Amino acid sequence: MKENLCKRCCAVSNMCPICQKSSKTTEHLLFKCAWVRVIWFGCDLKLDGQGGPVFSIPHWMCDMLNYFRMSTEMSSFFSLIIWIGWFIWKDRNNFAFNHINIEPSSTLHRARVAKLEYGSAPDALQVVQPQIVLKNLQGRSVWQAHPPGSFKVNCNVAIKKDSSVASIAVLLRNFGGRLIDGLTSSCRVSSSLQGEALACRYVCLLASTSNLSQVEIKGDNKSVIQLCVSEDVPPWECGSIFTDIQCLASHGGFSFCWAPRTANSAAHWVAQASLRGHLPLDWVSHPPPALANLLWEF
Repeated sequence: MKENLCKRCCAVSNMCPICQKSSKTTEHLLFKCAWVRVIWFGCDLKLDGQGGPVFSIPHWMCDMLNYFRMSTEMSSFFSLIIWIGWFIWKDRNNFAFNHINIEPSSTLHRARVAKLEYGSAPDALQVVQPQIVLKNLQGRSVWQAHPPGSFKVNCNVAIKKDSSVASIAVLLRNFGGRLIDGLTSSCRVSSSLQGEALACRYVCLLASTSNLSQVEIKGDNKSVIQLCVSEDVPPWECGSIFTDIQCLASHGGFSFCWAPRTANSAAHWVAQASLRGHLPLDWVSHPPPALANLLWEF
């Protein structure tokens, strides 16, 4: 830490770069700084200003072991401590080295989502045969560069089971594949076809109001993509939607392309996360780990 760097004459000051009030020790960085205390009090543990280690993190953790009678409780407690501590460390480094402002609520939310995703994932200790991994990698699509100045938009819709509540997700990338914007919207639909059609219209409206040209719109519903570019008569509940899509596409010069679900996984993940209320507010600038792993699959 910075305190040790100062002892070795490698740093000018050992003061915390955020609060500028205390020495930058490990205990202060993770537990005692003012913005960090807000996070610990706001989490499920409800730790107050004295809830963290006073002298030594290892000693504090050893003391905490005496409070638990069941291993499951202990595992849950330290799991949350580790996840929150990791995101505190990341955001503090982003502030110190990348000059990105700190938002305690965002830090806590992303830590909760990451912990939830990890807990709901398949058994991490399960051994996967190398042949299966190779087969999966060979079957995955990857981002392919497009002409400079062009844009590619992926859209998807997630519908709540046994309900009409749905969430639309839109991911906008530039010609190099970099995610430059993304939007979500809640709506009610009568069918998945109507939901996917609404997603395509949402993309057309976004591209039109943003004055974007050379836009390729991708979705994983073949019927919707076909109806966007053909004169086939759509179901009556979607008729006006496809009329709007074709009008906007003709005026803006937009193109449509079908993509298999595996190549539209990032938009699918965002739609599902938004529907469940697990999508962070800053998901575009700070994609959650699960989304970051999908962003280069297309």
